[in-house]
Amino acid sequence: MAKQLMEHGDEDAARIALHNALESEPDAASQSAAAAEFFMEMGRADLAEAEYGFALAEDPNNVHYFNRLGLAFRRQKKYKDAIANFRKAITVVPDDAVIYFNLAIALAESKDYNQSIGTLRRALVLEPHFSHAEKLLNTLQKKTGQLPS
Repeated sequence: MAKQLMEHGDEDAARIALHNALESEPDAASQSAAAAEFFMEMGRADLAEAEYGFALAEDPNNVHYFNRLGLAFRRQKKYKDAIANFRKAITVVPDDAVIYFNLAIALAESKDYNQSIGTLRRALVLEPHFSHAEKLLNTLQKKTGQLPS
């Protein structure tokens, strides 16, 4: 029902229907996070951003919510906000190579190639055979004229 309401442009009714459908979730943070995932799948990162914000207000140390909020910001090209959220996620879980990879992508998209390269190197220290990180690192090193290591 929420999907149909979204397709017809009634975002408020879609949110209400979605939250009603998610009442079985164990808590408010989980409900908001599930709603955010729905909005991400619908291509509405702006609505997902708000829902992840609600989820984080309820569960401020949930690294998954920070990571997904960072992705929502990236999809909206709000790179500064994405970078801030990925960095918050890293403070909660400092050894997660995927979060470093997501941070590196946001840094590269914001044209901060040197920081991105350093962040990718950190991801590869944590997970040495992270093929996506290796590929992006090589691409950025070529783009910046640095020799691949």
